[in-house]
Amino acid sequence: FEPMPPLFKCLQANVRNTDKVYNLGVGHTGTVRMDYLPNYTLLSGYHASHNQTNYEQAAKNNSVDVNVDHAFKSTQYDVDIVTLSTALKPILESDDMIAILKIDVEGMEKDVVDTISDELWVRIHQVVIEVHEEGDRISYIEKLLQSKGFDVSRGELAPPCFLLGEDICADDINACLVTGIKKRI
Repeated sequence: FEPMPPLFKCLQANVRNTDKVYNLGVGHTGTVRMDYLPNYTLLSGYHASHNQTNYEQAAKNNSVDVNVDHAFKSTQYDVDIVTLSTALKPILESDDMIAILKIDVEGMEKDVVDTISDELWVRIHQVVIEVHEEGDRISYIEKLLQSKGFDVSRGELAPPCFLLGEDICADDINACLVTGIKKRI
């Protein structure tokens, strides 16, 4: 699933003929305006340009000279959002399982996991989620995964800023990987 039109075209060009790709976002159903950052595509997403202030402050606090304005130059797109359970309805109507579910949605991870039906959760064996540190989001997702029968682990917090410099560190831009593997019964 890739909601940004330019990134979707790139995805289409880089998958196998048998892969299914969707020009949709996942989360709460509706239409959302997202920021596409052509000079820093990995941070493109919902309210992505709002992070510019956080990166500018982090660069200043860490005495790093980077061109944050260039990185956060954006174009906006209105994108369609559906729940993951709706998008994966064919899996729910079959006996198929999901070996691994990767979620990397630049701050919308809670929206995605909150819309996964119990019926879909039982079909997921492993999950890897990039979780942005905001409020209690990391512990919320860890507890949710545990409640769905996963053994959960958390990676180290780190800023997603290779383009802007590895020396930029700040709580406002940190993220970590939360992984869950279904417990064996």
